[in-house]
Amino acid sequence: MKLHDDEDGTVHLDLSAVYNHNGLAEYVTEGGLRELPGGGWVADPVASDANLMTYRVGISFVPGGSR
Repeated sequence: MKLHDDEDGTVHLDLSAVYNHNGLAEYVTEGGLRELPGGGWVADPVASDANLMTYRVGISFVPGGSR
């Protein structure tokens, strides 16, 4: 989107939003790994959605007007 355009330069604005659907993920949190009394280890994984929403705002400037 062009915000400004004159002999000094042009300013553009870039706005975007992206949703990444990653689904369900299993992972071990701090304290989720335990040592067994007889030796060995056991993990207690947690499952949750791993989806991500990102937003981006960008401004660009081109000196000297439109090109």
